[in-house]
Amino acid sequence: TTGLTPRGLRSLAADRRCSRENLLMAARPTYQTEPAALRELIWDQGSITALQMMRIAAWKSARGLASLTLNSEEAIRTRTASALSAIRPWRDADVLVPDVDWIAWREAAAMAIGSKRKGTGLLALDGFGYPMASAFLTLLAPSAFPVIDRWTVKALYGAATGNYQRSLVYVHFAQTLTSHAVRFPWAKTIHQVDQAVMAAAMGCVHDERPCECLPFPVTRFPS
Repeated sequence: TTGLTPRGLRSLAADRRCSRENLLMAARPTYQTEPAALRELIWDQGSITALQMMRIAAWKSARGLASLTLNSEEAIRTRTASALSAIRPWRDADVLVPDVDWIAWREAAAMAIGSKRKGTGLLALDGFGYPMASAFLTLLAPSAFPVIDRWTVKALYGAATGNYQRSLVYVHFAQTLTSHAVRFPWAKTIHQVDQAVMAAAMGCVHDERPCECLPFPVTRFPS
């Protein structure tokens, strides 16, 4: 016997998970490290260069780089400049505070990300879906925008989900993350909350919710 109480055992398990996560973070190759140093440079430029786009995309998913090379430098410059302009009011915003104007937030995010069908925003570029586009918004304004992908969507909404690559879902997803931020007190931005939820979801093996990894109930997927 360890001599630990059940609470102590849970704490020990959590510490071990954190240690494993820290080791995994340390072992990541350079291309998987968030290129936060680009943030201020990009804002000063007003657009994103082709090389900067590849570095950000590699952080999100190294597998998606090939299709990104199909974009012309002019298309990259034009689309990213428009995206930066759309989210500029949110550059230093913190959505973990009360009284966020979520209508304005959704409008800004939707304008920056755009529509694949209509050929607008970042989605007009080859290689972009909502997960990739949201990663670019997150890099540029980590206190305002989270990364939405299949791991975090499943963590919040469970298996009963539909098409999450829509502005309606993205804003609901962000609001849901903010409501769970209190459960991750070390997370100081919505991006850190989405990272915490993603890490917990990737390591979770429980069949029912709430659980030790994801200590909140499944949220109904927005229709």
